Amino acid sequence: FNGVTQLRQHIKKTERVHGVILDGGQAANIIPDFTHVRFYTCATTRQDLDVLTSRLHDIARGAAILTGCEFDFALILNGVHEIITSPLFSHLFEHYVTV
Repeated sequence: FNGVTQLRQHIKKTERVHGVILDGGQAANIIPDFTHVRFYTCATTRQDLDVLTSRLHDIARGAAILTGCEFDFALILNGVHEIITSPLFSHLFEHYVTV
């Protein structure tokens, strides 16, 4: 999480990274032999998302090297490739929301 915190200072304003610890061990003073985290990422283009994902992978790999452990990195692909806005639909939405 520390590496991701530092990454947030260097990503675009349109990109997002959120994480959750799914398994962090049983006690605060014991280093667990297994942990599990999940990060959710968002970007306005697929290319930006791929770059952001690659940077997260590098952070995880670096943390594993620093601590002498192994890591698995898996993608959950359940998003859209591009965010495309339509001025016409935006105008219609705004009109009907304010009515």
